Amino acid sequence: MNKGQCVFPRGKVLGGSSSINAMLYVRGNPADYDGWEKLGNPGWGYDQVLPYFRKLENYGKDDKYHSSKGPLSVSNYTSDENSQGVKTLLFGGFGEVGVPFNSDVSGGDQIGIGQVPGTLHKGTRANTAKMYLNPIKDRPNLKVVKHAHVDRLIIEGTKVVGVSILRNGKTIKVLAEKEVVLSAGAINSPQILLLSGIGAKDDLEKLKIGVIHNLPGVGKNLQDHLLFPGAPFLLNKETSQPLSPQYLMDELYKYLTTQKGVFGSIGITDSMAFVDSISNTKVPDLQYHFILFPRQDQYLMHEFLRCGNFVPDIAQQFIEFGSISHVLLMVPTLLQPKSRGLVKLNSNNPQDPPIIVANYLENSEDADVLLRGVRISEKVAKTAHLSHLKPEQDFLKTDECSSFETGSDEYWICMFKYLATSVYHAAGTCKMGPSTDKLAVVDSTLKVHGITGLRVVDASIMPVIVRGNTNVPTIMIAEKAADLIRETWSESRHTEL
Repeated sequence: MNKGQCVFPRGKVLGGSSSINAMLYVRGNPADYDGWEKLGNPGWGYDQVLPYFRKLENYGKDDKYHSSKGPLSVSNYTSDENSQGVKTLLFGGFGEVGVPFNSDVSGGDQIGIGQVPGTLHKGTRANTAKMYLNPIKDRPNLKVVKHAHVDRLIIEGTKVVGVSILRNGKTIKVLAEKEVVLSAGAINSPQILLLSGIGAKDDLEKLKIGVIHNLPGVGKNLQDHLLFPGAPFLLNKETSQPLSPQYLMDELYKYLTTQKGVFGSIGITDSMAFVDSISNTKVPDLQYHFILFPRQDQYLMHEFLRCGNFVPDIAQQFIEFGSISHVLLMVPTLLQPKSRGLVKLNSNNPQDPPIIVANYLENSEDADVLLRGVRISEKVAKTAHLSHLKPEQDFLKTDECSSFETGSDEYWICMFKYLATSVYHAAGTCKMGPSTDKLAVVDSTLKVHGITGLRVVDASIMPVIVRGNTNVPTIMIAEKAADLIRETWSESRHTEL
């Protein structure tokens, strides 16, 4: 990270963050949802949410865990010969250290290493706008307004009756006949609630925002998956060949004509390992992402450095590694962080970005898990399978960390401050839980505590972040919310009759 700051992209685009994510289809662990239910959220156990995962997907097969009938297209990435060879060796290497091959990490057992599918449609991104909105875009009861910014909720008493939006320099009020559904994500949903007077009383009064409802949990409980890409391995250093200057153009032509090649795949990044670093149970605490940079790559490396927001000196060291060799990153990712952050207002101006305090590694146990992740990567690099790639571990350098022995526990923990960064899975800031939970913002039907006419439906409602990528679990939440909304209003009509 650069100057202690990570990048927090938000999907302010049709399709939300499904339009800017890595398209990896991962559901999390069954224990995640059973845990939500145990926290006082009936109906959110794994057996209750599994039908919604099946309902949303079109995976080309029908069994206990998957379906071919849903709107969201899911398929495997294509692999070029080089990346497939590295994947096979990684599968074998992790097997040597006790991590089995798993053909479906979104099935009943998540532990293991395997290739995960993507939210893909005919080799292109399958975001929720394409899969859900496009087929119904001509419905008379659907209106999509672009280039609009939600200012605040319109509230009468404690009932939300609409939203105020800013568009083309004008404030427009949009009223709701039944209820408002807030789906602005784990950063903007709490921001909008706070701007509307729903949040911790003292914080609102300091910013001269009228208090509608004192709800201290709004913006609290921020969680994110922290990854550490700072243990690079140089592959076949003596024999690796640089890419051709025409490489990207050739690959672009291949994709446009066949939807295959580099632009039709994500290299080895569709391979993942879910590992329990302590007790070898079915509940992982680490997820491994894998990135392979070809020697003298002119695209992927620079995108990686841009997204990671690394300090210039660190970025230059990565570029130097890539200039002399292929570079492999086995990236341990913290799945169940103990640290908690928060989102708060910077001012009462809706156009002012909120303050995001991630608090990464505030709890020392998180650093311990990441450290175990680095050690597992090192063990894999020494296996017989990986020996075919002749991996040579190299070490990034910083002035602060140079005082520690290179490769020591102290060195790695120091380097976490410079290289550990967000994997863009912000969640938890409008926590789902019973009213007895002081941090809960919504109940198990996703209605905001103490407010009528308002639900929150996005990753912010996760009481504890799932063990895996958050895109598909968020779509599951939306599918379940649709049924909850239908149930509410069908019951209302029945009562009136």
